[in-house]
Amino acid sequence: MAFTSTEKSLTKKNVLKYLDSYQLFKAYCKNFRIIGEMFISELRKDDKEPSCHIIPWEGDLLYKDFGEEKGFRIFDYIGRKFNVGFYDTLRIINRDFGLGLGSGDSKEDDISIIVPEKSNFRVEDFEQQPTIITVQRRNWVDLDRRYWKQYEIPLLLLEYHNIYSIANYRIDSKRQDNVPYRINPYQIAYSMDYYFHEGVFRRKLYFPQARGRGRFKSNVDNTIVQGWSLLPKNGSDILFVTKSYKDILIFNLLGYWAIAPNSEHTFIPNHVMEKLKTRFSNIYVWFDNDEGGRRGAGEFAEKFKLPLTHNPIGQPKDPSDYVKEYNLKKFDKLVTGFLKIEDHAGNYP
Repeated sequence: MAFTSTEKSLTKKNVLKYLDSYQLFKAYCKNFRIIGEMFISELRKDDKEPSCHIIPWEGDLLYKDFGEEKGFRIFDYIGRKFNVGFYDTLRIINRDFGLGLGSGDSKEDDISIIVPEKSNFRVEDFEQQPTIITVQRRNWVDLDRRYWKQYEIPLLLLEYHNIYSIANYRIDSKRQDNVPYRINPYQIAYSMDYYFHEGVFRRKLYFPQARGRGRFKSNVDNTIVQGWSLLPKNGSDILFVTKSYKDILIFNLLGYWAIAPNSEHTFIPNHVMEKLKTRFSNIYVWFDNDEGGRRGAGEFAEKFKLPLTHNPIGQPKDPSDYVKEYNLKKFDKLVTGFLKIEDHAGNYP
């Protein structure tokens, strides 16, 4: 079959005749393994913790990175990685895959990249397949009491927030087999139960003794706002936007309302924040004091024009760790001191 000049020109449309976005992400994003799984960014050399993932988004794949202002489709990602414009991005792909498009000298035997096999992955199938997580609760045991006592968090407060100890769980999705996982009696694991959304119950599983990506498993997205369902209907004076559910509990113990995004790598949706601004007189951002936390807090605070703060540099990174290191009373003094300053002058980024 002969190609016309239009069919052989170097365009995005012609590139996508040979390759899909999944293949391209696999080729140019070396740490990417599984759709939706967090990994370490290679765009920032100082990153040591997983801060980004590739997810289905409006019919295609999207690279979402907490350290970047916006998400990237595949061509934008390649351009960002090599710091080039759109046409040069096409030229890089054409050269690396030996597509022979355009008037350049790219040839099939000049391929300079490991070419991922054509996949059967279809974004629409992935988006339409909900992940279902079922759990079996277990009664509180001494291991649970000892773990939460470190943070001075009573088990009754956990139950108030629909957080429970679990004995086993099952995940049914396209990425994982529908097999049960039993929790060792000498381990602890918790289910943070949210609500039904699009016919599926949404929850996040928390494994405190695990490390890195293994600490959490969930079937939620960035539309989930942790702590939302327990906020007063008519609002109140003070609301803290913090980093995790554990930190929400710490602020609750001090008598403050608090919420958190689904993860520290996502923002709370715009319409939710605008609604909260009408319900609370003062909203403050209190994220981690490490580099990633300060960067994320700055972006969040700038986007929604909110005051921000964090634990003192050199001290435990978040509210819960601060309480664990010292005590709740000392963290209360830290919060009170910040609010007194805010009474006199804003702390806007």
